[in-house]
Formats: sequence, structure tokens, C-alpha cells
Amino acid sequence: MAQWLPLYQLHSEDLKVVIATFASVFPKTSLWFGDINGEKPTLMLLGGREGLSINPSALHEKMNTAAMRKDLIEWDDPYSLLGFFITDEAGLKNFLGAAPINSDNHPFIEYSAPKHVWDRSSEAVKNFRELAGLRSPFRGLDPALPEEKRSRALEGIEGYFKTRTLLLEGRIAHATGDFQGEMVAYRRAEFAGSTDPYLGFSYFELGHLYLSRGRLDEARLFLEKATALAPRLPEAHYYLSRVYQQMGEKEKAEREYRLARESLAINTTNGGR
Repeated sequence: MAQWLPLYQLHSEDLKVVIATFASVFPKTSLWFGDINGEKPTLMLLGGREGLSINPSALHEKMNTAAMRKDLIEWDDPYSLLGFFITDEAGLKNFLGAAPINSDNHPFIEYSAPKHVWDRSSEAVKNFRELAGLRSPFRGLDPALPEEKRSRALEGIEGYFKTRTLLLEGRIAHATGDFQGEMVAYRRAEFAGSTDPYLGFSYFELGHLYLSRGRLDEARLFLEKATALAPRLPEAHYYLSRVYQQMGEKEKAEREYRLARESLAINTTNGGR
């Protein structure tokens, strides 16, 4: 069972009630970020009778199809997808505490949620920060994996965990208006050798922000980083084209606009980025 949750619409205590209720039915529950948007974060609850048992090679094969490319940014990198893992039922115990179970006889959420409708913005960042701090590297690998492949998989998972942690720090900083802290976190991720496609997307958002404020030099810097790290992102090429155009660099503007159209055509043909 997979259940999507909008963290930006849930008070932190209501979130714990929802998770506790879900986990009371599915003994093997894990939490996953749906994205890395600090202002409007989402969460996925994944539950079942048995824990996950994933073979990264098999996962990669299933991801690298037209149907999956339509929905997954990281369709060619299973470790990026596994980097969204937060924790499993073992890590939930302290987080949930004594959260009540929502039921027909005790509809806690029905009466609690309306009380916090005006707290959504602050609660979104609070939820995002708290769950980011709860994260641990994914360990649910297929026990049948040969030792060499297991070791290589754990290394890939650990690498993404470290750089994704820095990326999440940057996203939290962005959501709180600390753009200097955001840039520092992204640079640290770069220096750590990150190949995370979401670093490119994060630089794109930062570049778009500075472009909207008319600060072309900063916009150019971050959009150039975005196109280098996420070359299949049409939006990055398009807005970089606008920056070049406003700066009077016609040839570069035309090149980026062409790349934006080509990326868009490829994404449409392949069914995704």
C-alpha cells in the first residue's frame, strides 16, 4: 500500500496520527520523501506485511522504461530514488511517541485538522526539517545479492545519503529565506562529488529566483550550474536563454533556446526527463 501525503497541509501532530494509524494496519511501514521541496514537501507511506527487499539492478531495469521515465526524474539512477528513503518502522517509534490512532469511533483528524489551517506554511517547513533529521540510509537490500554487489550497492546508497543530506539542508534554507545558507549547502554537495539530478533542479530554482529579481549575474551563475548538472531539464535551458538575451549575448541565447526545444522534444518522445 502506498499513500501520498501533503506535508504542507498537515500539522505536525496530525501527521503523526496519520502515520501511526497507517502503521497500525501495515506492520512493515517505511517513509519516503515525495520530493525535496521545502515549502510544499510531500511524503509517501509505503506499507505491507513484509519489509522491502530490493535488488538495485532489477530496480534500475524497471525504472528505465518509457512508462517510468514519464514520472521519474531519476529514471536512470536507482540510488537517487533510494535516496528519498527516510526511515522504517524501527525508526518511527520515537518519532510517533504516543500519537493516537484515528478511527471511526475516535475521528481525531476530523476535529484537529481545521484548527491548524492557518499554520500550514510554518508547519510545512517544520515537518520537512523534522523528517529530514529522521533519515537513515536505506538498508532493505535483497538478501540474495552476492557480497560484491551488496557492497557496491551500499556504497552507492551511502554516497547519495550524504549528498542528499546537504541538498535537503539547502532546501530547508531556501524555504526559510536563507539563500546564502542554501548556496553553501549546494556547494558542499558539489565538492562532495554529487551527481544527484536534484542538485541541478535546486540550482535551477535558485537561478529562477534571482532572474525574477532582475539579478542577472547570479541568475546566470546558477542556471549555468543547473544546465550542467541536469542537462535534460528544458526549463533550465529556457531561462538561461532569457538571461543571455537580456545580457546581450545573442548567440548563447539562441543556443540555449535550441537546447530547451531539443530537451523538450526528447522528453516528450521518451515519455519523461
